[in-house]
Amino acid sequence: MEKKRLCMKCKKEEAKIRLDPSIFCKGCFQENCLHKFKTTIRTKLRVWKDYSLLVCVSGSLNSMCLMKLLHDSVKESFKKKIFFNMAVLHIDESAAYKNVSPTLQSDIIKACNDSEFPYLIIPLEYIFEVESFLLPNEISETSITVVKRKTKADRKAEEKKVEVKKEEKKISTAGMASSQVMKCSEESRKKLVALLESFPVAFKADLISYLKKWLYLYFANKYSFTKIVFSRNANSIATHICRLMILGKGINIPPESDYADGKYGNNITVIQVLRDFIDKELFYYSYIHNLHPYPSLANQDYTRTALPGNGSYETIIRLFLDQLQKQYTSSIYTIVQTSLKLATQKQSFTCPFCSLCMGLLEPLNTSTRILASSSSAIPEALSLIHISEPTRRYAISYAVFC
Repeated sequence: MEKKRLCMKCKKEEAKIRLDPSIFCKGCFQENCLHKFKTTIRTKLRVWKDYSLLVCVSGSLNSMCLMKLLHDSVKESFKKKIFFNMAVLHIDESAAYKNVSPTLQSDIIKACNDSEFPYLIIPLEYIFEVESFLLPNEISETSITVVKRKTKADRKAEEKKVEVKKEEKKISTAGMASSQVMKCSEESRKKLVALLESFPVAFKADLISYLKKWLYLYFANKYSFTKIVFSRNANSIATHICRLMILGKGINIPPESDYADGKYGNNITVIQVLRDFIDKELFYYSYIHNLHPYPSLANQDYTRTALPGNGSYETIIRLFLDQLQKQYTSSIYTIVQTSLKLATQKQSFTCPFCSLCMGLLEPLNTSTRILASSSSAIPEALSLIHISEPTRRYAISYAVFC
């Protein structure tokens, strides 16, 4: 008869959850997840009660677990309760994908009502109706950090600006206190469908992610939210790192894989509070709390083929990392932590931004300047990704656009 293995934390209850090399009972596992989540918010992100958070929820496993963790951190009577203003933003992608579940939107509204979180639901085609707002290209010059000695007058002026901003935040975030579901015209929906149909499936998923990022930044700027919360976990970030390497966007790896990405300006920072969680942890957490996540729409949109990963390079990367994680349990954490070492000690975002994906543009070297100047068809505001092959004699063999 096998001996029962006890929880490594309480040493009393039987361990039913195994996260190599740790084993927990259900109670200790929930407490450990909540403690890790609060530690990330307080010590690594330093999010306090004066901040306002815009939480991006898609209905996936990560986002539903994120909402539950935020609910337990803010609403429930646990130790060291966290206080901050927050609202949920969900983008309806039914115009882009045909396989959107009809109950997705209602389930997100129900989860928000249960947690007493104000929510805003907008269709993806709303991108054609947004007002003009400050893009990263316009703020890239102001984001350069210059060290100057501050005088007393400068300090007083800064204090006044901070007080004014706090008052503006109170007024603007009050508009999000009431939940709302926005609608768009049929003309905007037809525009989006026509735009997406002109792209192959692999490029369509990238374009949709860019459009969603535009909407996140627009509403964060409109309602003066200082933080945008993404639900990427360690597996998602590791996949994203490999994806950026494949596309030749290595300069974007350090900011987009860190806990906070502040390259967007306007005092808006994208934060990833689930960075220390892996898929297995969130799966157990979802199962214990009886959450009902939805599968990724982008992965379902690919037609069934005999190609590896069903023709999606992101699926291929994720499957590879899953196999690697089974053999070496610390592989995901190693990839995520190693990516931060690619950043310089004093990183300032002095590079221009891509007008499409809002990523950093790598400075052009001599050969790329010649290529760019000789071809009038290359837009200056788009990211030119140069891929060098070791078998070729020249430094640049071919180029692609993001």
